Amino acid sequence: MKIFAVYFEKSGDDYRHPLGDRSVVILDGRKTLGNQIADAMSENGHCRPKYDAFAIYKGTFLKPIPVTDLMDCKTCSVIRKITAEDF
Repeated sequence: MKIFAVYFEKSGDDYRHPLGDRSVVILDGRKTLGNQIADAMSENGHCRPKYDAFAIYKGTFLKPIPVTDLMDCKTCSVIRKITAEDF
């Protein structure tokens, strides 16, 4: 099972998932959730654009299961719950 971070951009009052594979990072599934969140924060902007928020998912890209809520990339605070429209 894959664990991956999906990044989001601020668009008006909400956040949207940008198109393209550079907004997704595969994470090490052997690590704890806390370490995966830290990895997702540190990977933001590394060889890719800087994004405003992220969420961690497990499963496949066709049937993702959210593991975290939508989180701010700078403060790691929860912005809002993930909805079906987010991915």
